[in-house]
Amino acid sequence: MRAAGLHTQRIETIPLHGGSLRLEAGRRGGDAAAAWMQREREAGLNTPHALKPLAHRVAHLRHTLPDRLARARKEGARVAAYGAAAKGVVMLETCGIGATELDFVVDRNPAKQGRFLPGSGLPIVAEDRIADADVLLLLAWNHAGEILDQQRDFGARGGRWILPQP
Repeated sequence: MRAAGLHTQRIETIPLHGGSLRLEAGRRGGDAAAAWMQREREAGLNTPHALKPLAHRVAHLRHTLPDRLARARKEGARVAAYGAAAKGVVMLETCGIGATELDFVVDRNPAKQGRFLPGSGLPIVAEDRIADADVLLLLAWNHAGEILDQQRDFGARGGRWILPQP
């Protein structure tokens, strides 16, 4: 922004993607970013200690999620994922989850269907393939309410959701 002669005039939090920041910039003075960062420093958010709770949740997920998927498979369940989201790709890679644990990934977006998830190479398929799964791992957990509502027939027929959230 500095290179373009812009200044941060306003910052607000928005719920998108589980919590995001929206910055408003302009050519006139103002340094909302400095004030925001000062509040973060005062709250201790710029220290490694502030990230420890997240690190513990991620470590727990890395150990428990693959086990949950393996147990479901061992019980004879057909296991897939829902939502070809970037955050889900990161989670799968962090947890070492791939084609051994999941059969495919369902996504509503036709532009993603027929392609493959980066890293794992899992095929991305249309929603009608939900019928081929007994358990779905939700990769777009920030949209859980909307997705679970849209796919309530999956649960009604006995399908189970796994809702991870680091």
